[in-house]
Amino acid sequence: MRQEREAYGWTQQELAKRADLPQSTIARIESGSNTSLDTISKIANAFGKSVQITFA
Repeated sequence: MRQEREAYGWTQQELAKRADLPQSTIARIESGSNTSLDTISKIANAFGKSVQITFA
């Protein structure tokens, strides 16, 4: 996620605002903490992407 955010030229605060999440959540995820699918979906949407889960 950090690489994607940096590729967009966004700060953690900017991504947080676009995803409607606290900046601390972005920092926590970028530090390797687990998070919910709902939060991942919000972040993906901020990047204009979607989440796809497949079981193989």
